[in-house]
Amino acid sequence: MQPDMSPRIGTRVGTRVGTRHGTRHGTRHGTRHGTRHGTRHVVTLAAYMAFAAAMHAAPSIARAHLAPDALRNNRYAKVTLLPDAVRVVYTIYFGDRPGAGERQRMDRNRDGHLDDTERDAFAAQLLTEVGPAILVELDGAPAPARFSVADVGLGTPATHGASFSVDLVLVAAIKSGAGDHTLRLVDRYPIPLPGEQELRVEESPGVQVTATRLGPRADGMLLHFAWTGAPGTPEERALTVSFRVAPDALPSGVAPSSQPASRRAATGTLGGVLLVVVLGGAALVLGVRRRRRRRQVTASGK
Repeated sequence: MQPDMSPRIGTRVGTRVGTRHGTRHGTRHGTRHGTRHGTRHVVTLAAYMAFAAAMHAAPSIARAHLAPDALRNNRYAKVTLLPDAVRVVYTIYFGDRPGAGERQRMDRNRDGHLDDTERDAFAAQLLTEVGPAILVELDGAPAPARFSVADVGLGTPATHGASFSVDLVLVAAIKSGAGDHTLRLVDRYPIPLPGEQELRVEESPGVQVTATRLGPRADGMLLHFAWTGAPGTPEERALTVSFRVAPDALPSGVAPSSQPASRRAATGTLGGVLLVVVLGGAALVLGVRRRRRRRQVTASGK
């Protein structure tokens, strides 16, 4: 069991140990050890809480498993089920060799540098190819939203670079609120040189998946599907998710949010930053108070 090394206990232990070397030395040693340990414990706790808050507020486009391939292009789709909306993040990760070729296409003025205009034009063209090829249905009807470009992860903005990724995002509101819902996603985009392919489903507080199905096969409660290449037809790789929104998932009288996902993510991140500031300030105040108490004890022992 970890001993309690608070300033009070530290002072008593230090006094006992320090009897042979002098009560004043023992008291000072015990107080200093207890104060330092207690302050370090507070700072460690604050850091842990800040980390937990940051993880909770992190945007959903999290690259938990995304990685490039040397010769092929990978594709990742993540479906996040929220109480008031469904969010689909669709990522194309161009591999090293195909990515180098796409960078050459992106560089329209042939200066070797990929500026924002060239990057945005490439992403817009890709969106016109990919967006219409992805069918997203919510409760049997086409989702009332379209894909948009969320990010272009070039890394090095130059033609001599290699792999890079493009994130597209769709956020569709759930208008009927609590109850049972169904999402269907059919990906008909013929990605060139298909490599790793991955589908993920993510629940959120108040939302529970009741069944999933990939193609015609019922898969029970699987939330992760992965394969290589492009086996079968798009219909055979279609994802169907049945989920339930709890009645208390949304506050009473609150309509489904029409706020963009980026705004909600920014709000959550701001809350996490404020929590970090508050916890850091509390740890600093406690440290100052303990140092003052140590000085007072040291002065009284002289």
